Amino acid sequence: MKLQCAALLVSAIVLEACVQAPVTPVAVPSAQPPSPIAATTITAVTAEPTKASAAVPTLVPTSLALSAPTSTPIPKIAFTQVAAGGCCMQPFFSPDGARVMFLDKPGAGAATGIYAVALDNPLSPPQFFNAHPGPYNQDMTLAIDLVNGATTVRRLAAKTGFSVNNGGRFISFSPDGKRMLWMVGEDAGGFDVRKSDITLANADGTTPQVIASRYGGGAVAWFADSEHLLLTGRSSRADKTSRFSVLNITDKSVRDLVAVERARSVQLSPDDKWLLYLVAQAQDEASDGTFIVSTNEQSSQPRRLPLFGSFRWCSPDKLLFVPLNLNAPSNELWVVDAPTGAQTQLLSASADSPFKILNGDWTVDTHGSPHIAFVNSQDKNIWVAALGNACSQRALQRDDGRSQDAN
Repeated sequence: MKLQCAALLVSAIVLEACVQAPVTPVAVPSAQPPSPIAATTITAVTAEPTKASAAVPTLVPTSLALSAPTSTPIPKIAFTQVAAGGCCMQPFFSPDGARVMFLDKPGAGAATGIYAVALDNPLSPPQFFNAHPGPYNQDMTLAIDLVNGATTVRRLAAKTGFSVNNGGRFISFSPDGKRMLWMVGEDAGGFDVRKSDITLANADGTTPQVIASRYGGGAVAWFADSEHLLLTGRSSRADKTSRFSVLNITDKSVRDLVAVERARSVQLSPDDKWLLYLVAQAQDEASDGTFIVSTNEQSSQPRRLPLFGSFRWCSPDKLLFVPLNLNAPSNELWVVDAPTGAQTQLLSASADSPFKILNGDWTVDTHGSPHIAFVNSQDKNIWVAALGNACSQRALQRDDGRSQDAN
């Protein structure tokens, strides 16, 4: 999980009051056979890792030609408006997936903060959660804040807290809540060569120790087992190659995945088996693009997805993809199979579709049947799309054009 995934990094702002208006849930039919897709980030390291890391060659990404869309029948996607009045922004799902949460100020006398609406009670009055806009830990029981230059953690239920002696730096809790990490970086020098010490501590901030250092990078994500971290950057200042690596926080061993330059938009799949990332403005333009690589295979070859737009994971091996097309009447929605690159169009652009995302403000919940929450650019309200089995292991088209049966 990304270091930022448990944290809602937003700025507290004064919002206009929401005025609710009745609305009827809308069922949008699945797409008709579509045309092909247009190519479109913790104590000093005093010793080398206990297990030597094998050298990773600079791999030349292979281009993954996506197959023609499958003819498998696609279920209807049901759209429901959950908030009204053009009120809200930055939607995300509650840890249990039962509510949509967002930044709001639902009335002139109401506090600005995080509010929620239950999925099974759309357009009900937003319920106040907390005035702190974030970040939080994974289950949102702890709020992380900066008070008088010190990092402070508040226990929401007990209304108590503690300070972390880390110089006021951002912290990230492990998925199991037993550890926290932060990074201490150099203030001068080129960003691509600045040293960042990754510090690991107990969940109360005690016994901090630097477990690794990176140049021009740092810790990008926790793995779900809370025992491994995804790193990026160079292992030494003299190293000319930046890499994605997996760090074992117990024995400090490092396993390199792939050499990469100027990676961003990093996303681990829900089961941590796949890594999606974007490369932009590389020295070699041929290295630019969106790539996917296995985190399990040794010397795995990154594969280029010939797509340009926005991606979100919706299951362990399925990606939702929204192509960038500024002139379309609404957004298209596709699902891409990570192992094969096969794709299926779920929604085509249509003037009567409510699926028009404002400023890329959308998120996906994977509890049971996946849902999308997004800010609709047409009415500035939050809507939810229920995807049914669109991200399940059903038949998809393979790269060679043959049918692939669902598991």
